[in-house]
Amino acid sequence: MKGPQYTLEARRHVAEIYTYVKGRNPSAAVGIVVRIHLTVRSIGLFPRMGRIGAARNTHELLVKGLPYVIVYELSRKGREVVILGIFHGAQDR
Repeated sequence: MKGPQYTLEARRHVAEIYTYVKGRNPSAAVGIVVRIHLTVRSIGLFPRMGRIGAARNTHELLVKGLPYVIVYELSRKGREVVILGIFHGAQDR
């Protein structure tokens, strides 16, 4: 099984989170992005660890200690993970 794949939108979300946080707390920005990527790596190892998502055929997992939710989907056989987006918990998804 290869690692999780990010959609272009998900990559854009990570970049936007980094830019937003960097403008307020530069030292925290890299740490937050690293924690997001570590959570994605965990999803790759244990793809069913997230809860069933609000959107059809998706799963969601909170980034521990941060207000971000990773939304992802699994292939039919559960062998591939696609990261659809990373959202602030207060955002509509």
